[in-house]
Amino acid sequence: NYIIYKARVAEKIDKAGLKEDGISFDPSSLFLLSQNHFSGDFTLLEVIDFIKEEFSDVKIAGLYD
Repeated sequence: NYIIYKARVAEKIDKAGLKEDGISFDPSSLFLLSQNHFSGDFTLLEVIDFIKEEFSDVKIAGLYD
């Protein structure tokens, strides 16, 4: 229902932008998550919560673009 794009290494410009958005940790990578036209009943917030649960051993920030 959602498209998750391949993660990439976070560059200085990415980190600077995230810091401006209030992210208080140093991210090592980032990925894009986009809504498919057939997303069903799941909201983007529910998907982000699911990802945070699955990867609970690392810090994850979800930002809207």
